[in-house]
Amino acid sequence: PGGLSWGDAINIIHAIGSKRKIVGADVMELRPIPGSVQSQFTAAKLCFKLLSAAFLLK
Repeated sequence: PGGLSWGDAINIIHAIGSKRKIVGADVMELRPIPGSVQSQFTAAKLCFKLLSAAFLLK
């Protein structure tokens, strides 16, 4: 609550990845909801977006 929206986070990642070399990233503070895989899926999707920005946006 109170953090970045998904769209804002992706826009920031793309803006940085298109202008600068990304040399590292850290996805932390994941606390999944018991019985749901949505949190893990969202974190994995964010990691994919970070890797895409690091290697494909150049």
